[in-house]
Amino acid sequence: MDILTPYASGAIVRFAKKPQIKQVQELPTENPPFKGTYENFQVESAWLKERGLTPQACERYGVFEYCNDSRKSVYNGSVIFRISRTAMARACTAHQIP
Repeated sequence: MDILTPYASGAIVRFAKKPQIKQVQELPTENPPFKGTYENFQVESAWLKERGLTPQACERYGVFEYCNDSRKSVYNGSVIFRISRTAMARACTAHQIP
């Protein structure tokens, strides 16, 4: 049968070499330090004061109310607090004041 003859007739068919797959282990990296300007627009927060947080505690833990009226940001009027993953890498997140 012609269907069963190899495509390269007359050539010696050899087994394909097994591909060598090398797994490269990447070292875990830290996030670069957060470079934001949210801290430049912090204002006194009645919401934080009502909950008994002193300005010293807010400064220590990086908590403040963000207010930048020159921009129409969804974070305007929000309480921002720092979340530290490591001592060097920091990120900010927000909680909307009800």
